[in-house]
Amino acid sequence: MDLSHPLAPGDPLFERARQEMQPGEELRWVGQPHPWALARRQLHGVPLGLPLLGLGAFVIHVGADGPLPVDQAMQTVVTLGLGGLAMFLGIVLLGTPVMAVLAARRTIYAISDRRLLTIGGISGERVASFGPHDIRAIMVTNERADGSADIVFGQELRRFYVRGARLTQVDKFGFFGIADPDRVRELIRALRGDAAAWT
Repeated sequence: MDLSHPLAPGDPLFERARQEMQPGEELRWVGQPHPWALARRQLHGVPLGLPLLGLGAFVIHVGADGPLPVDQAMQTVVTLGLGGLAMFLGIVLLGTPVMAVLAARRTIYAISDRRLLTIGGISGERVASFGPHDIRAIMVTNERADGSADIVFGQELRRFYVRGARLTQVDKFGFFGIADPDRVRELIRALRGDAAAWT
């Protein structure tokens, strides 16, 4: 089953989106992301995850290989603990794309006559709502051979400091890996246009 295709009335996930509608709100489109589209957004941690996992395994192997001298017990415990922490962080970074694939199966995108909705995640209970005023630009990106694409309609810049260096992270808001991007883009444009007409 291709999860990137739009959902129809009667589908349990369509009905889940309908539950989020407010009185008088009309549901215009419901779809799901392609699992790879969400996993791809988490691949940035994989190049760091592999070395961390390898380093942690090496440290633990070397530390646990010989006898534990009493006078170096604390040093050995700290070394093994750091090795275990490195392995844990490596597993988390490598597992994030897998978790994204699992989350895609419970993620629903919806467009109503009032707002855009992202419902789901791993728990299936998180709901993010974007009104017409939240729609900054409508960009179709990552178009694939099967016709699916990502639609980004907003972003948020987060700045933070690491050892005195200022870093910026861009969080994109949108519908990722959807099968009918042209239709969805027009629905989002109509929603933004309808709101502009009322203001």
